[in-house]
Amino acid sequence: YALVAIQALAWAFLAAAVWRVIVLELKPEPLQALVVGLAMAVLSLCAPVSVSTLGTTLADLIIATFVSAALLIRLPTGFEARPWRGALTGLILGIGVGLKPTILPICVAYGVVFYAMLALLTRPARAGVEFVAFGVAAAAATLLTAGPWQLAVPKETGNPIFPYANEFFRSPFVPPIPMADNRFLPASLGDWLTVPARLAMGGDTVTI
Repeated sequence: YALVAIQALAWAFLAAAVWRVIVLELKPEPLQALVVGLAMAVLSLCAPVSVSTLGTTLADLIIATFVSAALLIRLPTGFEARPWRGALTGLILGIGVGLKPTILPICVAYGVVFYAMLALLTRPARAGVEFVAFGVAAAAATLLTAGPWQLAVPKETGNPIFPYANEFFRSPFVPPIPMADNRFLPASLGDWLTVPARLAMGGDTVTI
């Protein structure tokens, strides 16, 4: 029930974010904006990916909850440096990373891309201050959220990232072999860069 409650927040945050964007950009009547925002949330709720992952530990809806919450914090000011907003978004995304580590690439991408743009569009010093606030808050929130679990896992299993990389840590609970089948991964940087084109053309055995 707790997991479904967290995932349900994704639609509330989505509706609020859409409503905020419409109000800022189009300046419609509040009721019209609210209707559009709610419609977006309902359509997303009925989408096949949402229905198939609701109540599970798959990443999509959990990630959407934390990312949408961070967007709601940033939307009112856009590209204006506000250190407290940086700290708050870092706190939200950091908690997300601690609970669901697959959010980490999004958190890192946000930290790099958004603050690079903020530095270009405002004073770099102010952007730097907010970036530091974001980074410190995100790191602290991640450690506080994931710390107890990360201490318990190696104690109980002998592998700090159980069950992954057990060919190195050799926990007795799973075989000491790689979790992933790497036979069909791209073999070089050139292969990685051409994966989308080769997948689009078909007839190629490649996975990511």
